[in-house]
Amino acid sequence: MPELVSISQEPQDERSQYWTAERRAAATPVPFAIDEETFERIMADNPSPESAAETHAPAAPASPPAGDGEARGAACPASRVSSPPTFPYCAIGKIFFTQSGRDWVGSAAAVNHHTLLTAGHCVHVGGGGGWSSWVHFFPYYPYVFAPNYWPDKLWAWDAWINSKDYKFDYAMLHVPVDMQPAIGYLGSLWNAGISGVSWESVGYPAGSPYPGDWMYHTTGANVTGTNPIAMGNNGMTGGCSGGPWLASHAGARRYANSVNSFGYASQPCNMYGPYFDNNYKTMFDAAS
Repeated sequence: MPELVSISQEPQDERSQYWTAERRAAATPVPFAIDEETFERIMADNPSPESAAETHAPAAPASPPAGDGEARGAACPASRVSSPPTFPYCAIGKIFFTQSGRDWVGSAAAVNHHTLLTAGHCVHVGGGGGWSSWVHFFPYYPYVFAPNYWPDKLWAWDAWINSKDYKFDYAMLHVPVDMQPAIGYLGSLWNAGISGVSWESVGYPAGSPYPGDWMYHTTGANVTGTNPIAMGNNGMTGGCSGGPWLASHAGARRYANSVNSFGYASQPCNMYGPYFDNNYKTMFDAAS
């Protein structure tokens, strides 16, 4: 079952001062690479997911976000998102947090009025570790006019918390403020067939050759039918963890269907993510 932690709310002046520009720039991209033994354990005996697809529809922001940012060089194979303040990209951003006294940065996305989606390892260390603190979400980073949101509740699966089960490496966060008017939110797609499916992965890779200061995206097809599932042509690096895989539904590629979870050294162009099944809906309902 998903486990919940309520984050104590520090005074407003402390919160506004914690994630300074300098602290954000110094935060370490949360790593996701795993070794061969762990990879083989994860992929062993994982059945192919087969269910009837269900969705929760996306919602665009009430008015287009405004802002400006400085362009940087493109990276390969992922490319810069040309206009992060446009929907659906304005619902995606950086998530900053501390674990074990160290500052980290990953990726996350709004999936409902008060709900953020990210990787489980951005919310909880996993395998008996501890919860994240000072969690802060900056949508369509680095646009200076973007709103920023402090979650007050975190959800992670007990299978991740206790056993670091990568089939459950996703998490949700509750934000007290309604995010939809300012940034909108992605739809959600679960129990969907994955044969022949392609996704658009969006996030903030920061390991070489990516600069870590801009939103990137890449499109790739499913390359495995197991859970966790694998997306090809996704060579993004640390910092992209928790960034959504957008699937098309009703003609629009605006539905979160997995998140960047982990990579493997001998498969530099593959990214793995958890399959969203009925467990996703259980957590979504709890967090929403």
